[in-house]
Amino acid sequence: MNNKHRDFIIFLIIYGIFLIISCWNLPITESTEGRYAEIAREMLRSWNFLEPTFQGIYHFHKPPFAYWMMCLGMKIFGINDFGPRIGGILASIISIIYVYRIAGLWLKENKDQFLVALIFASSGLFLLEAHVIATDIYLCTFILMAQFYIFNAKNKARPFLLGILLALGFLTKGPIILLFTVFPFIITALFKKEYFKYFKLKEYFIIIFLSLSLGLSWYVYVCLKHQGLLEYFLGIQVYDRVFTDHFGRTEAWYYFIFCFILSFFPYSIAFFNAIKNIKKNYFPKELLFFIIFPAIIFQLSMSKLSSYILPFYGLASLIAFYGIPDNLKKYIKYFAYLIILGFTFILLIFSIFGEYYINHDRFHKIKCLGKFKFFTSIINKIDPEKKEDLLIYSWNLPSMSFYRDKLAYTANYEKREILFEKSNSLGLKHYLDTDEKLNNFIKEREKFFLVCHNYRIEDTKDNKCELELMEQYSINCKHLSGKLKHNYQLYECFQYKLL
Repeated sequence: MNNKHRDFIIFLIIYGIFLIISCWNLPITESTEGRYAEIAREMLRSWNFLEPTFQGIYHFHKPPFAYWMMCLGMKIFGINDFGPRIGGILASIISIIYVYRIAGLWLKENKDQFLVALIFASSGLFLLEAHVIATDIYLCTFILMAQFYIFNAKNKARPFLLGILLALGFLTKGPIILLFTVFPFIITALFKKEYFKYFKLKEYFIIIFLSLSLGLSWYVYVCLKHQGLLEYFLGIQVYDRVFTDHFGRTEAWYYFIFCFILSFFPYSIAFFNAIKNIKKNYFPKELLFFIIFPAIIFQLSMSKLSSYILPFYGLASLIAFYGIPDNLKKYIKYFAYLIILGFTFILLIFSIFGEYYINHDRFHKIKCLGKFKFFTSIINKIDPEKKEDLLIYSWNLPSMSFYRDKLAYTANYEKREILFEKSNSLGLKHYLDTDEKLNNFIKEREKFFLVCHNYRIEDTKDNKCELELMEQYSINCKHLSGKLKHNYQLYECFQYKLL
């Protein structure tokens, strides 16, 4: 082991172990994790790795790279809580390594590089996203890697590697990677002409060719196969995300500022202190272009989620380092350890004692406490051979399809995008969007499992979702999820003629 980097390597090993321990039995939450995990499960089961489906219906919201990593994890570890998370854990470790390497371009002391990596690894949003089944941690990794090879190009250009990384970012979440890499590089070069000299003309062509040919390959394939998909990508997935509230994610103008201050606290104080004393600090000012440009674009965009700003945190950790007074830097390491330990402990406690919280009245409205894993375990004990179908009424719970490893039926829920479906597709058969389809589903089955979202329940004892179906479709339902006032209920339902 290289003594020069020994402490950092030991930290990475321990950090990775903590991530594995805290993720091993961590229940999948709704709706983001459930959606991504279920898409990856369906991809693995269908062996179709180019056309993602969500509950059987084509789902082209995101490119497939993150799904591929989740599929690989499930192939190795199985369809469980940990399988789709292992790829994100590896991406998190790589992200920390590249923050350490970026810091090393300007900081000569290994202990200072290590401190920057610690700031990043213990920041609230990064700790959270390292555990989440989603695309953001993969995109963050490719962005940090690409940024390192951009900044390090003045020492040694790696055009092939940079082109591949940009392509992988494109295959993870579309053109967003360009906001953190290519566009800030161009803007920086306008102010610092030597930046253009980092790469030779031939190397620019290599980067452009690889990033476009590999990055656009999947888009070209699916657009050629599905008529109208190009208009869908440009119209809904790009234009509507930026300029309309199509996805219902509009937030106040200060949303990202608030998220950054809170999820990067207390390092956000040091970050703004470094900015405030920008003339006194010696941090590389070009880093600001790689933060300010994407920040402005996100600020102007109508669609806002806290996870969008995760790629800021690598460079923000380096800037924050310069804003920490020298007499406090020796304490930051212990503070970071405390945050990481505390976060791991909380998740570990929940993983072990989660069932207590699931069955406690105080937590009945919280969707992330593993109740759907608990519901599915009840169903699988009653029907281990998975002969009976599951109907999810008035809501959409993809995690139950995931845990059951069988596609559930959904009814009386929001309209799905079915413009790329064929009339006899599996997804449409499981999407009961009319009373006639629901009636046929119930008539064709002697019994089935039912999960209701009792959105009408206030302080009443009536489970109105159950009564609504019983009265309209002549079925009788046996309550399986206890007598607590959950906003979700599990039943086993029978036709009256069987009773």
